[in-house]
Parts: sequence; structure tokens; C-alpha cells
Amino acid sequence: MSLKLDRFPIPFPPGQYLVCRALTISDPMVTTEPAGTDMHSHQVKPPTQLKALEVGDRVLVAWVNGGTDPVIIDVVVT
Repeated sequence: MSLKLDRFPIPFPPGQYLVCRALTISDPMVTTEPAGTDMHSHQVKPPTQLKALEVGDRVLVAWVNGGTDPVIIDVVVT
């Protein structure tokens, strides 16, 4: 998905911007732990506030590396 910013006429293609780790959580989250001799897993639905980015989301962007790399920090909600 491309990143379109209000102040830039051309969207940034995937790979040309960074995303904070919290916005990349999968739905559902899966944890796997040993239970005796077998592995045991749980599926956990993340809270709505931690959902992954979606097309059309308004985001907060910080610029790093001397202002050359945009980083999506979080989704902005009203």
C-alpha cells in the first residue's frame, strides 16, 4: 500500500517508508508455547486500537534520518 501525504503530490510506494511495529500486528495474534511434550497455541484478537493499517487510514508521520525517511507512527482518529 502506498503512503499518500497531504504535502506531497506523489505517493510513496511500499518500501519507501517505514512503519512502527505496533501497526503491523496480525489479526488474530497467535502465541505458541510448549505444554508438556506438545505445543499449545492460542489465537488472541488484538484490541481495535491496535488493528493493522488499512487503505484510507489517516496517519501521523515523523521524518527521520535527516528528514529523508517517513515513518508512520500511528493512525489518527477523531
